Amino acid sequence: MKIAAIVGTNADFSYNRLLLKYMKKHFKQLADIDVLEIAQLPAFDQDQPYEEQSMEVWKFKQTVKNADGVIFSCPEYDHAIPAALISAIEWLFYNPKNILEEKPTMVVGVSYGTQATSRAQEQVRAILASPDCNAAVLSGHEVLVGKAANNFTKDGNITDAAAVKNLEESFTSFIQLIDALESRTKEDDLVTLKQPFVNEAYINFPTGRLTFKEAQQIFSTIPFEIDLIDRTDHFAWYSDKPNREHVRHVNEIGETVDECHPPKALPAVKAIINSFKDGSKDMVERPLIMHGHRTLIQYYALRDVDGSYLGTIEFTGSVEHIIGLFENGAFADVTSGASKHEAADTTTAASEETGAPVDDAADGAADATTSASKTEEASPIAVPAQDDQHFKAGKYTVQAKGHNGDFPLDVTLSDDRIEAVEVKGDTETKGIGDTAYVKLPAEIVAGQTLNVDVVTGASDTSHGIINGVAEAVKQAGGNPDALKARAKYVNPNADTEDKTIETDVAVIGGGGAGLSAAATILDQGKKVILLEKTAALGGNTVRAGGPMNAADPQWQNKFDALPGEDKSLQAFLDMDVNDIDADYQADFKTLQQQITDYLADTKKSGHEYLFDSVELHRIQTYLGGVRTDLKGNRIFGKYPLVKKLTDNALASQKWLDKIGVDFDYSQVTMPVGALWRRGHKPVKEAGFGYISALGDYIKAHNGQIMLESPVTELIHENGQVKGVIVKKANGQTITIHAQAVILASGGFGANTKMVQKYNTYWSTIDDNIATTNSPAITGDGIRLGESVNAGEFGMGFIQMMPVSDPDTGELFSGIQCPPANFVMVNNKGKRFVNEFAERDVLAQAAFDNGGLFYLIADNEIKKTAYNTSKEKLEQQVKEGRLFKADTLDDLAKQINVDPDTLKDTVTKYNSYVDAGKDPEFGKNVFDLKVEHAPFYATPRRPAIHHTMGGLTIDPDAHVLDKDGVKINGLYAAGEVAGGLHAGNRLGGNSLADIFTFGPIAAKTAIGELVDTVSSASKND
Repeated sequence: MKIAAIVGTNADFSYNRLLLKYMKKHFKQLADIDVLEIAQLPAFDQDQPYEEQSMEVWKFKQTVKNADGVIFSCPEYDHAIPAALISAIEWLFYNPKNILEEKPTMVVGVSYGTQATSRAQEQVRAILASPDCNAAVLSGHEVLVGKAANNFTKDGNITDAAAVKNLEESFTSFIQLIDALESRTKEDDLVTLKQPFVNEAYINFPTGRLTFKEAQQIFSTIPFEIDLIDRTDHFAWYSDKPNREHVRHVNEIGETVDECHPPKALPAVKAIINSFKDGSKDMVERPLIMHGHRTLIQYYALRDVDGSYLGTIEFTGSVEHIIGLFENGAFADVTSGASKHEAADTTTAASEETGAPVDDAADGAADATTSASKTEEASPIAVPAQDDQHFKAGKYTVQAKGHNGDFPLDVTLSDDRIEAVEVKGDTETKGIGDTAYVKLPAEIVAGQTLNVDVVTGASDTSHGIINGVAEAVKQAGGNPDALKARAKYVNPNADTEDKTIETDVAVIGGGGAGLSAAATILDQGKKVILLEKTAALGGNTVRAGGPMNAADPQWQNKFDALPGEDKSLQAFLDMDVNDIDADYQADFKTLQQQITDYLADTKKSGHEYLFDSVELHRIQTYLGGVRTDLKGNRIFGKYPLVKKLTDNALASQKWLDKIGVDFDYSQVTMPVGALWRRGHKPVKEAGFGYISALGDYIKAHNGQIMLESPVTELIHENGQVKGVIVKKANGQTITIHAQAVILASGGFGANTKMVQKYNTYWSTIDDNIATTNSPAITGDGIRLGESVNAGEFGMGFIQMMPVSDPDTGELFSGIQCPPANFVMVNNKGKRFVNEFAERDVLAQAAFDNGGLFYLIADNEIKKTAYNTSKEKLEQQVKEGRLFKADTLDDLAKQINVDPDTLKDTVTKYNSYVDAGKDPEFGKNVFDLKVEHAPFYATPRRPAIHHTMGGLTIDPDAHVLDKDGVKINGLYAAGEVAGGLHAGNRLGGNSLADIFTFGPIAAKTAIGELVDTVSSASKND
């Protein structure tokens, strides 16, 4: 969340400035506060044309416009507002648009006197709330810091505890105001704008035409900033590129050209657009110096088939970058592989003058297993003589920054070469980061370049390795920028020739659903090709916590019940069966009898053991998924799907055990939001235990796995899906003819815009929200299904993971323990929810409390944490991602909460554990108390976790079209399918889902294979 904090004075020293800087530091975990000065602003002049406004005014207005909220820090002179502040406010609601319209605003103030700035604040509030301004002013909260000289320390801290407390309460209310008002997104404006994007629309380039559809396909790959203005002079779209020269923000979509361009640039931009409208020009170039860099802006007219004007596309490219590449020798002579202005490397290339032959690059190809050259004489590949690099030879150990923290990297350099890159340590997620550990070092050494592609799904780890090697090169006296400017590494042995393959079944997606489907197909004696678009197997499954739900009473009954579990069961007996949807009433009655018998048995025996049944799993899955969205649409799990899952989950777990997944039967586990302890957890770390076993099984049974092979199209002929088209990054097209296709590609949780498009459950989803998902989970399967008219179910319901890392979305940083041991406190150190509740309940409670919260644990609770180690936790403490203290007082200070409040919260919680009852929030299952030092606080914030909706399927995993009819040859399993979990998924049910419906899809597909010669079932 971004907040603009305006210093209401142009004085060189101001306590109001100190207050805002204090807030920036004190509330850094709640919001990103940008302190804005007004001294650079000219006096307000209402007669000044917009085109003549200064750049300082425009930048000031743009910063405030793009902020989620605004704080005005208001001095007071002679009981009035400073003239400079009035002038700044007037600029904000002056032509061309009132930026403060409905903008959340907060007023604070500091003064030397006792009264603080109450009178001036009242004046500011009156101006902001006036019809001309119409800002959404925070009411009921006054921040009045008096006696400033006594209440501020030299380093800018506030000494008055009451003032700090008041400030914290007021700022929390301000955050809640912002959240409440931020109920709409301008992403949808793109859809509602008058659309010039008809199928025949084209752009006239100097070398020919491109349809707009063709242009859209290359937008994401070309190295330019791209902006689009529609025919009505409204800003309609921009490419989201890093380090843009033209800063753009999603809130600008739908604004006029006047609103989103600097005043001084506006006349030129309007003249260009007018020349396109009158047909006198189709393209205009503008070379400019921007921020001290040479850039080239190119404008192109977008026209319809009849030549009528549809809009303007603006491309901005960096001239500096191209010149830098040339000066570093990147423009090689294609006949020699050497730069024209450099002498040739006699071992790898020839000079332009001599015309001597060039050595074959393949002869010196690197052995990726050793990272060494196959020949002593030549380089690993024919690297052009692009730059003259000299290093101080030796081994350099640097700290690389990955997704889960820092990891050590050993880089060995000779005088002029990178000889070896070795990742030390093991901080990244198994099955994700370790792919980058192997792939990137081999490519960096083989290519002698830092211009290598990142591994999809492990981009943070990849950038960490690249930047780590760059740091080592710098320490050795080399130029890492020159290595980054070298030609991109291309595997000389890569297959680039188009080809056609035949198989029985093609499976799309290498996560748990796809792998279990492929393994089942092999078990049935059929051929399968599994297609995964990233460089590693795993999908979201490898990121999962590991517990797989399956009711197994014979095993579970061996464990003691936890305090409060009997009360959860009693709640089912107290429910009226008529409150249950008709499909589930018979199962609910069976469950009530089972619970009655269980409670009688425990009373008789005096032994309270863990109860479970298939019916309890079914009813909890059903009740956990009953939800109503913001539009009043009520949803619950389709009974045939829920029954299929709960009836078969245990058999699925037993099958996994049989094929090599090693389960830990010493404990029954439970992830957040699972509602019951029935989790079967592998011994190996997290979801990697499943992926590694299934991958090994498929390879051992001669299954074919194709990595980095995204499916772009289904082959659909005569009402039958008959295969897929794969388009690889190197341009290769692979056509796979198959008699059945199984979609197991996951949901769309890593595609924030798609989430925002479909969301009907959350009042708002921020553009910068984190996700627990692999970056590859972007809705590919949904789009493929839509291409053949597949139906969809429940697409508006999005699940948040409440206990995610605030920075990365990672699940297993910090101390992530079973919910019975959760103690959640807000930014005041107070509990705020029943920690045993469903995920959406926890997430909403977190949002209502500012988003950021903490999981409090002690040394004993730490021992119950999933997927971590002492070494990892200590590293996170060192990095400031986990807080550790010997006392609760010290822990409270580290997380900026009142120590007495936190101690009181913990004392009350411990008493509830003893009593087995929580009178505050109704937590109904407890395990450990918080009492043994050291104590820990894990920062958490909700992140996108699971997209509940998906393609419509039946219990046999057929994909159904919009009319409910089977689409021949197409099947789906896992998160790509909807209807099972409905509005909210229980923790642990996703693994039960994928490992049940993956094999079901496979068995159904095999049973319906069609002989293309006789058009008869092979099993007939």
